[in-house]
Amino acid sequence: MSDRWDNFYLRMALESARMSKDPSTKVGCVLVGKNRSIIATGFNGFPAGVADTADRLHDRDKKLELVVHAEMNAVLMAARLGIATDGATCYVAATDDSQEIWGGPPCLRCAVECMQAGIREYVSWPTKPSLLTNWADSIAKAKAVIEEAGLVYRTVPFVSNWCTPDAELGCAAHQRNNNRCRTCPLDKNMMYRTR
Repeated sequence: MSDRWDNFYLRMALESARMSKDPSTKVGCVLVGKNRSIIATGFNGFPAGVADTADRLHDRDKKLELVVHAEMNAVLMAARLGIATDGATCYVAATDDSQEIWGGPPCLRCAVECMQAGIREYVSWPTKPSLLTNWADSIAKAKAVIEEAGLVYRTVPFVSNWCTPDAELGCAAHQRNNNRCRTCPLDKNMMYRTR
């Protein structure tokens, strides 16, 4: 898949991440089928029906006991809808309240569970260095097990020149090119808002 498609799905994963109520890290995932079809999306959060109380969200131990990671939320949503994930690609993006954007492989637990669901490729933007403090061991093990299984993990460059379309004005490239822009998700009449 081209960097353009990869960044399109990573932007969707980033938008999913922004749905998370996690005060420290917001992670989003998009599962994509063999024909570029979107299978499911997910973000890190508590299970349906479990209250997102401040007590739980701000207590790391309580939060980690209850949170469902973005990758697993996407796999579980696909299962709930009866959609096969065999051969799918998993796109993962993350952000936080600073609006910094990064990627990285799934944690070890998500990697092995996604592997069992038939996911064959994992794509993200580069990992931010500070993420490696809390998750370094899990990320290293996840990369090793993905490689051992003959699967693919790859990073793609972050495309920073995507426009931020405005509902009324659009981006400057849209205005110049009759609402067509090669760097923006509004290309091909796709109504998808980025920040």
